Amino acid sequence: MEEALTANPADSATAGTARRERILVRLAERAAYTPAESAASRAVREPDYRIGVLTGTNSGGLGALDCDCDDFASEMRRLNSWLARTLTTTCNRGCTFWQRLTDRWPKTAALYWQGRPVGEWRADGIKR
Repeated sequence: MEEALTANPADSATAGTARRERILVRLAERAAYTPAESAASRAVREPDYRIGVLTGTNSGGLGALDCDCDDFASEMRRLNSWLARTLTTTCNRGCTFWQRLTDRWPKTAALYWQGRPVGEWRADGIKR
C-alpha cells in the first residue's frame, strides 16, 4: 500500500523528513526523465492523456480553432494576423488557437481546406 503524500502530524520531525524523502524518491523514480529530455522522447514512454476543455456558451464564450495540419495553421495565421496574439497550444501536429467570443458564433464543425479535413471549429454542439 502506498503512503499518502501528506505528512502525518504524529510523526517526529526526523521521521517526517525521512518519510517525505522516501515519497520524493518514489515520485522521481516514476517520472524517470530529466527536465532536459524532449517531449517527443517522453511521449514514447508515457501514455497518451487527453484533457477536455469546455467551449461555447457554457464556458462563457470560449472558442477554439483546432488545426490538425501545420500548413493549414500557417495559412490561418497569414489570413488572420490577430491569431499571432491569441493563446495557441500545440501537441504532436498542428495547433489550437483559443479565442474569447463576445458575439454569436457557429456551432462546432469540421474544417476542410483544399478538399481534405484539416481540423475543427469548437464551440457549442460537441457530442462525444
